[in-house]
Amino acid sequence: NLYATHSSQAFEDIYIEQRKTIKIILDYADKIFTYIFILEMVLKWVAYGFQTYFTNAWCWLDFL
Repeated sequence: NLYATHSSQAFEDIYIEQRKTIKIILDYADKIFTYIFILEMVLKWVAYGFQTYFTNAWCWLDFL
């Protein structure tokens, strides 16, 4: 998920406002990746338990 998010950001440049189609696609991709990330976090809460989830430093970073 992290690689997909960063890959989509690679297409953004100073001319993004002039390329409306690319901007719309990237905006949708950003929303989709955000929803997937939130779903992943919620599924981990269910799988590990809320308190256990926060014992991992990487999970804290994901939460912030």
